[in-house]
Amino acid sequence: MTWDPALDGLMPHSVTIAAVSTRNGYGEPTYGSGTAYTARVVKKQVKVRSFSGEETVAQGTIWIKGVVGLTPQHQITVPSGFFASTTPPLIGAEQIVDETGVIAEKAFIG
Repeated sequence: MTWDPALDGLMPHSVTIAAVSTRNGYGEPTYGSGTAYTARVVKKQVKVRSFSGEETVAQGTIWIKGVVGLTPQHQITVPSGFFASTTPPLIGAEQIVDETGVIAEKAFIG
């Protein structure tokens, strides 16, 4: 099974995901231009495992159509009105897998 187009109606938002391209002399990241993805942004606290393996509370979840390979070095830009910042911290991620492989990802926002 691959992505079912009937699920597209459940993903009304668009997010931009960018990876770190460089770091300045202070170690602060500079991000590339990023890629837009169809997504569903949900502001609801949930208990999750962070990238470091700690149990923590996420402020929201972003369901992303497509395979990104999210890491702590990615920056997600979400539509305004969901969180205090349009670039909230990414604290964890999960891949959604079926028999054909990864079809989507779930990002947890801190």
